[in-house]
Amino acid sequence: MDQDIIEMLDQYFRNELSQERRREIDERLKNDASFKGEAERHFAFLQTLENAGRRAALKNSFDLIHQHIPADERKPVVVPSPGFRRFWPAIAVAASVALLSVVTTVLTMQNVSETESKYIDLRRNVEQIQRSQKAQKAILDDIASKKADPIAASYTGTGFMVSGSGYIATSYHVIRDADSVYIQNERFGILKAIVVRTDQVNDVAILKIDDPAFTPSGQLPFVITSAQSDLGAGVFTLGFPREEIVYGEGTISAATGYKQNVTAYQIAVPVNPGNSGGPLVNQTGEVVGMISGIQTEALGAAFAVKSNILLDVINNIPADSLGKSIQLSRYNRLKNHDRTQQVKRLRDYVFMVKVYNQR
Repeated sequence: MDQDIIEMLDQYFRNELSQERRREIDERLKNDASFKGEAERHFAFLQTLENAGRRAALKNSFDLIHQHIPADERKPVVVPSPGFRRFWPAIAVAASVALLSVVTTVLTMQNVSETESKYIDLRRNVEQIQRSQKAQKAILDDIASKKADPIAASYTGTGFMVSGSGYIATSYHVIRDADSVYIQNERFGILKAIVVRTDQVNDVAILKIDDPAFTPSGQLPFVITSAQSDLGAGVFTLGFPREEIVYGEGTISAATGYKQNVTAYQIAVPVNPGNSGGPLVNQTGEVVGMISGIQTEALGAAFAVKSNILLDVINNIPADSLGKSIQLSRYNRLKNHDRTQQVKRLRDYVFMVKVYNQR
């Protein structure tokens, strides 16, 4: 591939292209098998580099491996001769891949009792991500103003409001083992929340805002539909894989989820750690699912819990445990808006979920 195409695919992979440009590339990927093959190989290469580049997250693992290598087996690095310098980029990538494979194996063996290595929950381990001092200070100042412990969150994910009275849906694995939970976005700031319902089997949790600073927002502008989405239907999501909200779009690629799980969809939408619990929204602005995880060996394979499962969890919460039943919005005010306006209105009700765990 020439340099222009490589740069274009790089921007596509990093979600930096305009919607129109992404649609053009999606169309070419769909109709040009040769281009699709080259693109998938390039995406796999970029993913490898991205994983290998997570130096902060892997530093402890490198130290662990180094400690387990006997001193007499440690060998000095051999610097290639000038004749091999032209192959150095390829050698560096191969070495990175090999090292990453060793680290992944060690980490998998350490955590095999908790989760399968082929499926990754998309909550973000904040302690393993290097953030700017400015962003860190802003977060600590906000938490301190709420009289919470001024420490960085253990994990973050995404959640979205399902009722204007202050109920939030997110993934169960995001809030698992939480001592306390806060939610945050531009409109509402930072608010304390409590967990009122969990469904570990379907990976769903319902939170309630429990903060005197919160004012109920009335009817939401979107609905959660109980209808199944069609294969190939266009969808988008909003979430917090970073400190700011991020938009991603794609399609429903399979009617079942990981290992043919009928309660989830497989989706072709770019997602990353921190996206768990984000809403999956169709072209008319209806919530059709909730982001849950990715399959590591399948490029671009992500999964979302179906909206009818989410509705079942909400509707099966005993009314006496809440004081009154959760009132869901029944009118979709996003239906006749274009995508930009849908995102603008929806983002007010999508939150970063910040989990604190002192253990």
